[in-house]
This record gives sequence, C-alpha cells and structure tokens, in this order.
Amino acid sequence: MIEQIDYQYDAAGQRIAKTTLNGNGTGSQDTPMRASFDAANRMRSITFTGTGTSANAGSSDISYSLSYDQNGNLTQKQNQLEPNDKTTYAWDANNRLIQMNQSKTISSNTGTTGTTGNTSSSTSTTVLSTSFSYDGLWPKNPKHHHTRQPSPQHRAIPLRRRASLG
Repeated sequence: MIEQIDYQYDAAGQRIAKTTLNGNGTGSQDTPMRASFDAANRMRSITFTGTGTSANAGSSDISYSLSYDQNGNLTQKQNQLEPNDKTTYAWDANNRLIQMNQSKTISSNTGTTGTTGNTSSSTSTTVLSTSFSYDGLWPKNPKHHHTRQPSPQHRAIPLRRRASLG
C-alpha cells in the first residue's frame, strides 16, 4: 500500500471527513477535515484538525464558516477564531468569479526594551487581492491579476475591468 485515504459521508452523500494514512498505515499524511452542509447541500463549515501531520501534532483545530449569495456562489470564508483571517469572493452577473480578497492579521513580538524587559509587539494585516477579467473566449481565457500589499486594516482593493468585444 502506498497510502490509504478514508472518507466519511453524511446521509445526503456529502463528504464530511477525510483522513490519509501513509504506506505503513501508521500515520496521517495530511490534515484531516470535517465539514457540515445546509439543506441546499452547500458546505457551511469546514474544520481542519491540527493532528494531521507531525508538524501540526498537538495544535488546535482551525474552523471556517462559509457564506453564499442567492445564486449559490461562495462569498466569504471566515476563520471562526480569528476575525481578521477571511477571504471574500465577488461574482459577476454570469456567476463568474471576478475578485478574491484574502486578509490575515499577523502579530509578532519584536523583542525587549529597557531594563524592565517589556516586550514590544507589532501587528500588521496583509491583503492579497486576485482579480479576474474575461474576454470573448470565456471560459477558456480568464485573465488573472494579483496584488499583494500590507494594509493597516482589511479593505477591498477595487477591481478595474476593461470592456472587450467578443
């Protein structure tokens, strides 16, 4: 056996858990997950358990809630424990992904100052924005535009689309 992948499904046939064992069957190779779905079969939450790899052993679970628009398009993935760790998605009238913004706040201790030993800290938020524009050859030619910038707080980066004849 090279590896073994085990899936668990709910009564509606939705995959709700996954674990992977290595070739000798003694340990996970990836991060196991659990998921829940609503009545419309949309994934509403996903949890990655922290014991999937030896590097993550003993770490806590990471859970995300998922939100959708009235067309069933994913609009937000929100870390349930970290309010500044979220990804938002924008869609056009044809249900095509046109923008994705991912933000995460990172805090760090930067050292000690003076004889009191006070620790100074620094917090920054990074926003990664990916925009998509489509030409008349859709779906074959989506154009990707990436922007990465630090920002003092989460903010959307506006999308500029060019009109094109197709």
